[in-house]
Amino acid sequence: MPAQTADEGASLGIRLGVNISNYNLKESSLKTAPGFNLGIFSSAALSKCFSLQPEINLNVQNSEVTVNNELSNAKFNVMLSYVELVISGRMNFDKLYVQAGPYISYLANSNISDQSKVNEVVSRKNFYDIDWGLIYSGGIQLKRWDIGLRYNHGLYEIGKPSTEDNNLNIFRNAKTSSLQLYAGYYF
Repeated sequence: MPAQTADEGASLGIRLGVNISNYNLKESSLKTAPGFNLGIFSSAALSKCFSLQPEINLNVQNSEVTVNNELSNAKFNVMLSYVELVISGRMNFDKLYVQAGPYISYLANSNISDQSKVNEVVSRKNFYDIDWGLIYSGGIQLKRWDIGLRYNHGLYEIGKPSTEDNNLNIFRNAKTSSLQLYAGYYF
């Protein structure tokens, strides 16, 4: 049986990319560092120009956060790793495509280090387990390859409110967003 092309029926693929993330922090400054995303996807064509594309991705976000206010003067390296489920609709225009849909993700791991050594406590317990939002994507399909640009727009706050008055969670009220450049390959 011949191999199925990416525009016939259903197909599977992998994607890999780099992302720049932002946490929309109000009381801190943020310096982003490249992270990465890796995942598998399926594309189910419902017509010649429209398909559904479910995905499972690992989305690793890196940043350096500086807090400089009357309560604190600290600097943290923050790496958050989310396992993300995306279900998007994809419109194909010859080789170009646009894509949009919801995502929900689970915070699988956090790695936070205090560069300033001022004993500020920012840890996994400062974050909610679940994040959700919308993705918007556009790109070009070249035979079995997709090359695209995606924006993950977080709609849910990732930081829990503080339970202690003197230790405010700098991530409270923060929402995550990521700009991703990726390549995908259809099997």
